[in-house]
Amino acid sequence: LPPGAFIGLGLIVALKNVIDVRLTKRQTSVVEPVAETASSH
Repeated sequence: LPPGAFIGLGLIVALKNVIDVRLTKRQTSVVEPVAETASSH
């Protein structure tokens, strides 16, 4: 494989990890901000 292939695969894996982390954060943090804003007011 050419060197560019490793860079491309690395970027794809990195992007997938970032997307997965953001999705998991959204799923877990969807309820929390609502509870915080409701209790703070």
